[in-house]
Amino acid sequence: DDLNIKDYTVLEKEKGNIPMTCYNFEARNTDRCINIGTAGGWAKPSTGYAFKNTYKNTQSLIQFLKEEKPFRQFTTKRRHWYYDLLLLDILDRNNELGSSIFESLFKRRNTDLILRFLDEETTILQDLKVITGCPFLPFTRALIGRLIP
Repeated sequence: DDLNIKDYTVLEKEKGNIPMTCYNFEARNTDRCINIGTAGGWAKPSTGYAFKNTYKNTQSLIQFLKEEKPFRQFTTKRRHWYYDLLLLDILDRNNELGSSIFESLFKRRNTDLILRFLDEETTILQDLKVITGCPFLPFTRALIGRLIP
């Protein structure tokens, strides 16, 4: 939403390197060990943010352990992981598109919706609203590249 703030000053701009990966950390789980946190791939691939995912994944892990299933069956991959995978495919091939993709997200959509999307708390309909604000061609190419390797 527009906060109606007209007078502001940018004091600093963040700069850093995010370990962006959709590596299948879950494949390293064994019959007796489940990797958690960063070692379990719990940091969000597109942002590196881990706190909220860690909380959610811990809740899922607790429920999973109560069901006494084999450890190798534990997964944290949800549909947002696949969205991240497409984004990372684009950035791998055309890293220069990163800033314009993130900029297009925030320019074309409600900020609250974008933040819920990044926190993986949106419905599929809301996902579509966010996705349609992204550059069409790069994401379509990435999707086709995943469907037809």
